[in-house]
Amino acid sequence: MILPLVFGWVMKTASIESVSLDPENKDSKHYIPSLYDQNK
Repeated sequence: MILPLVFGWVMKTASIESVSLDPENKDSKHYIPSLYDQNK
């Protein structure tokens, strides 16, 4: 009974934002424009 309560508390503070680790994805905070610049 305690575990679901703790899980609920943890998930309440979790972000629902999708996180991308792909350096080619322009919405990712790991995007590297100099490597994927189309205007070269």
